[in-house]
Amino acid sequence: MIIFDSSYLVVLLHPNPAPAKDRDNKPVTQFQERVAYLAATMDVSNDTIGIPTPAMAEVLVRSGSARAKYVSILSDRLKFQIIPFDSRAAIEAKRFKITVKRICDLPLPPPPPDDTVPPGTAVSGTQEGLFDYKTPIRKIRLED
Repeated sequence: MIIFDSSYLVVLLHPNPAPAKDRDNKPVTQFQERVAYLAATMDVSNDTIGIPTPAMAEVLVRSGSARAKYVSILSDRLKFQIIPFDSRAAIEAKRFKITVKRICDLPLPPPPPDDTVPPGTAVSGTQEGLFDYKTPIRKIRLED
């Protein structure tokens, strides 16, 4: 399981997210493709994305009229697992030496092969369509 904070979730869910910033506060190139590629990689391996409750709350605050849609997406237990996170969890997290990666740390997706699979065609896994990194995030069908 990989845990996504609100910065990843906003990029994944919002139709027009603000560009992610690197450590020097410069825009990250292909930030949407990086997050989508990570999610697609997890999809192929059937890994679940952990969502701490504070991250879910942050995303829902920014969701506007899409709130119900976001709740529906994040409640899909095949793709996501909502993780309770309180003050004790915050204290314990350091003890477990959790590796933190910013969006700028994610690799770029590989260039598509010549024989690309048409968008919306699942190769494997249960998260088909949602994490198709070849399709821009804003065009992904979130209703699956």
